[in-house]
Amino acid sequence: MLRSKPLFHFIFCLLSAALLSACTPNAADIPPPQAESTAFTCPVSQLASQAFTPPQPYPSPPDGYFWHGSDALWTGLPVDGVWRGLPRNEDGYGQKMMVWRVGYDPSAEPQPDLTVAGRRLDADAPPLTGHVPATHAFGPDIHSAMLTGISFASTGCWEVSVTYGADSGDKSKITFVVQIED
Repeated sequence: MLRSKPLFHFIFCLLSAALLSACTPNAADIPPPQAESTAFTCPVSQLASQAFTPPQPYPSPPDGYFWHGSDALWTGLPVDGVWRGLPRNEDGYGQKMMVWRVGYDPSAEPQPDLTVAGRRLDADAPPLTGHVPATHAFGPDIHSAMLTGISFASTGCWEVSVTYGADSGDKSKITFVVQIED
């Protein structure tokens, strides 16, 4: 019996080694690690195939911009979806924004009922700050417009909602997404 123990041990070790080698893949059989896709693509608002065109006497958008919205409320957005080089202060990155509405009368409503809200989509950040109250603007090149300021806490991808008439029965809203860059 003593002779069979070493033989049993030898066979056991041989079988164990064979099983282990079958369970351990060769380096050539291991696929390379896949890089995790951590890149976030900001879904910036794009020029629609049927671009909004406001009625006369409202202006055409400036070069590199398009109108986003409808007769009820619209603003100009950059064609590439990026606001670059905004001034920075203690509140973050500031942007002045004009908003138009068919029939808006700055003499009847010098401080329009306009509110702005928003959130960063690609990371945690405090919500944007809309400067209240809004004011009005008028000029031969812009006609009558509502003017407000926005402060973004950081660069990144931001969803912005602009609401007119929140306290009245004539409420209008537009929402868009822009990328804020230095």
